[in-house]
Amino acid sequence: MRTLVTIFLLFCTSVGYASEVKINCDGYLFVIDTNKKRMKADGGLWRQTIHWDSEYIVTINAKDNMAFNYAGDFFQLSTYVLNRKDLILIGTLIDRNNFTDLKFLPNKKPTSSVTRCVRGV
Repeated sequence: MRTLVTIFLLFCTSVGYASEVKINCDGYLFVIDTNKKRMKADGGLWRQTIHWDSEYIVTINAKDNMAFNYAGDFFQLSTYVLNRKDLILIGTLIDRNNFTDLKFLPNKKPTSSVTRCVRGV
């Protein structure tokens, strides 16, 4: 019962009143704009939303949001899937090296992660 009340309050406050909700996913801050149905990560630019409903938010790296990561690799595709009920974030990243290394390292796979998030900073 406590879980249901928490979920109800989380979604009622985030959808009904707040235009921006912040979640912390293992030290990375995500901002979710519930009015415009969009999301951004760690102070970056807004991502392109490809799916939004009461259960999941799915975003990809928008065309104007291509950027270099910490190793200097150009992002080709970055996808986030947020389970709104459990606040579990699944992320995948394919960068330039994933494409260029496939020829030499056929077992190389894109980076992926699963993180439990909490509301707030």
